[in-house]
Amino acid sequence: ERLWELCQLLHRNMLRYRMRSYYTKASVQKALEGHHQIFASIKLKDKAKVATAIRDHLKWVQKDIKEKVFSDQQSKS
Repeated sequence: ERLWELCQLLHRNMLRYRMRSYYTKASVQKALEGHHQIFASIKLKDKAKVATAIRDHLKWVQKDIKEKVFSDQQSKS
């Protein structure tokens, strides 16, 4: 049960940072580009390209979230 609570807490915080990242036009555009790449790869039925597109998109999301987290922490100190 405690693990589930921690997972829920992490999920809520991740959503909060993801939502904050979408407040910029550049972030929205970059996210859409990633999704378009994923869908285009699926349409081609190319498993390797699908995997690469998903991996690239998730790496970008991770980087974007980290930037928001660290900018939040710096502005609070």
